[in-house]
Amino acid sequence: MFKALYENEPRVQVLDQPLPYYVYQHGQTLLGFHHGHLKKNDQLPLLFASQFPKIWGATVQRYVHTGHRHHVEEKKPSGMTVVQHPTLASRDAYAARGGWIAARKASAITYHSDFGEYSRVTVYAEAMS
Repeated sequence: MFKALYENEPRVQVLDQPLPYYVYQHGQTLLGFHHGHLKKNDQLPLLFASQFPKIWGATVQRYVHTGHRHHVEEKKPSGMTVVQHPTLASRDAYAARGGWIAARKASAITYHSDFGEYSRVTVYAEAMS
């Protein structure tokens, strides 16, 4: 649906593929994305290196972003920074029963094509009310 909706918009690229793993090469920086429900964060570097070997080999800075677990975590195992983002969703009954409490926030991250992460701005959902 989105591919058809934006087919005449040159500024938007819709990635239409069967894999639940997405990658984009920005110069020497690899940007990867995965919801986070199929693999643990420490397994993602090897998976992305295997799934996207040409982009992996052509890049020096590598990042993958996930969100499934709703908490903040950032680690750099095996040549890739794995960024676990929190949720923007309010706490529901499932989260309350499980005892999961997460700060609701979003980060806008700017990446340099050669040097990787360049800046980060974080906004808390409660501050937007």
